[in-house]
Amino acid sequence: MKVDKLRNLRREHKVSQKELAEILGISQQTVASWETGRTEPSNEFLRDIADVFNISVDYLLGRENLTLSSIPQEETSLLEGFRSLTTEGKNTLMTILDALKSKQSATA
Repeated sequence: MKVDKLRNLRREHKVSQKELAEILGISQQTVASWETGRTEPSNEFLRDIADVFNISVDYLLGRENLTLSSIPQEETSLLEGFRSLTTEGKNTLMTILDALKSKQSATA
């Protein structure tokens, strides 16, 4: 992974290392080690990071320069709302989202 890509994405989206770590279910130290190049994220985490920032894995690997910009308005509104929350609010929302996903999986 291109070391500067993750740091720049986080800053662009106003997400701290701690917040990204919480979203991914890992430690803040792991995110820091990726950003300094000490370690590399697994393919699974590359995919998860790409999903969080709505970009391609190729972008993280330095194979393309453009982020995906075709986010539907509904998703953009959700992201803006999420970013305006406190860390506690974000954690609560993620818990609710996990519960909704579990409920949908159970009924599918």
